Amino acid sequence: MKKQKIIAAIIIVLLLALNVFTLLFLNIVNVTGDSMAPVANDGDKFLAIRKPLYKEIKRGDIIGARSKALGIDMIKRVVALPGEHIEVSKREGLLINGKRFDETYLEDKYMKDFSWVDRDNGWTLADDEVFLMGDNRAISTDSRSFGPLKIDEIDHKIVLKLKSSKKR
Repeated sequence: MKKQKIIAAIIIVLLLALNVFTLLFLNIVNVTGDSMAPVANDGDKFLAIRKPLYKEIKRGDIIGARSKALGIDMIKRVVALPGEHIEVSKREGLLINGKRFDETYLEDKYMKDFSWVDRDNGWTLADDEVFLMGDNRAISTDSRSFGPLKIDEIDHKIVLKLKSSKKR
């Protein structure tokens, strides 16, 4: 009987520890809208990790953030890193430090509409900023409209798709 109580106590402690770990470091992200299509569509669910489980943000990472400028939660792709110069144009596409960046993760149909994003001289990011864009460039509200995002506004990093919506 004593052995069963010890095992039950160990199981309860492990379950509580798992619950605390999940609350502190993991997040389920529900996607609203299609600005990240086709990677993330309206209704999709993703598993995300919170700081300090990820050490750094890299180009191409999909992150979740709270835009103080817009007052909304969003998921977007990191396309430029601190200290880089970025330009986005219809003719050239994405330029980082003056060189065209080939976005292999994007389908051609999502890269065509840059007509409204040209900005003289682009953006030069501070040491604490990243530049975010939605993969569905034609409809995404992202750094092209609200500017670079402070790294400390990043809440989590997307790591796994849990559920796909029926929409395709």
